[in-house]
Amino acid sequence: QVTWVFDEGKIIETSAYQATQEWLDEACSSPGIWVLLGEPGVGKTFGATHYALRNRIPYITPPPDRDLTVRRWLRYLAVHLAPDHNPNDDPYYLLCDWAESQPLTRVIIDEAVRLRRPCLDALRDLHDRYPVTIVLIGTSELERKLQHYDTIVHRVCGVWRVSPLNTKDIEALYEVPRDVAATIYSRTGGNYRHLALLIDRLQRVPTTAITTGLVNTLADRYILGRPSKNGKEE
Repeated sequence: QVTWVFDEGKIIETSAYQATQEWLDEACSSPGIWVLLGEPGVGKTFGATHYALRNRIPYITPPPDRDLTVRRWLRYLAVHLAPDHNPNDDPYYLLCDWAESQPLTRVIIDEAVRLRRPCLDALRDLHDRYPVTIVLIGTSELERKLQHYDTIVHRVCGVWRVSPLNTKDIEALYEVPRDVAATIYSRTGGNYRHLALLIDRLQRVPTTAITTGLVNTLADRYILGRPSKNGKEE
């Protein structure tokens, strides 16, 4: 992954970050299955990990294992949610004990699209039995997957789609003229990863030398794909 070169103090002031934090506040204050969506590079993981750390909420990413069985998934959850357990104990009952340990238990699961239906059904079963808040994070691929799982989709309490940075955010983050900020947005779609590629090169020239023409030249060289009018790549 491209190294982040952004000022976190400024990122947390962007409209997309603030809106995501407000939605997570709502999601994590009541039991249910919640879904946080966003295309790669819009900052959904950045915002969710910040929220999890600040509120001491377990943040789990399933292993990239195509043959992940339910038992292995439950064991993986138990290791992270109940680290002091006896490894010989049944992982499902360990998770039940974890769910009963406090009035509201919460967990955030990134890359949830890696979970097959039996693994998602195990989460759904915990949700049905205990006041558990489960936030699933992923791209539109996760959304399409969940729509085919009737036992899951009807239990989703809310969905939030993380927006990319807008021109105003870019202008504030980099302190560039509005026309330059608009060109940066048109070439990156407000995507952090594309921004990182572009800003890394722009930081090597004097601020006064940054023009819309320079932005377009660098974008042609270093950014794969051209954003469409709605900010997504064509």
